[in-house]
Amino acid sequence: MSDPARLAPRRLLAAIRRRVWSRLELCIYSRTADRIRELPNPGRLHRDRWQDLAQLRAWSYPQLTREQYLDALEGRRGSGVQHLYSLVEDGVLVHYGWLISPQERAPDEAIGLAFIPPPRSAGLWDYFTHPTARGRGLYGDSLRQCMHDAVAIDGAQEVFIYVYANNAVSRRVIEKAGFEYRGSLVMERRLFFTRRYATCASGQLEVRELAGGRPAHVVCRARRAEPGTLATI
Repeated sequence: MSDPARLAPRRLLAAIRRRVWSRLELCIYSRTADRIRELPNPGRLHRDRWQDLAQLRAWSYPQLTREQYLDALEGRRGSGVQHLYSLVEDGVLVHYGWLISPQERAPDEAIGLAFIPPPRSAGLWDYFTHPTARGRGLYGDSLRQCMHDAVAIDGAQEVFIYVYANNAVSRRVIEKAGFEYRGSLVMERRLFFTRRYATCASGQLEVRELAGGRPAHVVCRARRAEPGTLATI
């Protein structure tokens, strides 16, 4: 067992290091409608079966209580553009995810930038699998079904999904489901200087600063840019 007296200085040092230097990257993935039609559609989940939320036993925001999270979901339900995808087994909500269609703006408060998708785009977010149901491929199947529905039901021409670069497990599932890396939103902090910018790997991205709405600097490369690649600007 670790000695608490030794851990305290390490945690303090880590906190200081995060203030002196930190980097946060949100990866943007997408797939166009014509390429989505090439993918299999498992069709395992229900769309907008809101009563399934009553079977929620574990959820994706552990800092919130069950009641707080369900209250937040009521706001999504009332938005008119957010669709719940859910699977209940033996009285437990074992998997859920969310489709926003259309999605006109994808802000990230932590980075301070907003990605502006092209017209007729959809976005996927907040996917969660109950611990007892992990390892069964529910996440990947859910992503493919949501992509197909965004195109067939909502008329989307492109579907986006966003994930932090340090979430390697989720990135692997996203790429295996057929998404292609498009670029990233990046925030770097060194001492008292903070830099926010975007990178693009294929096609131009429209990105704006959350404070003021000004266009953000976007670095595009002729070669494919990989998540986690440092940009020189």
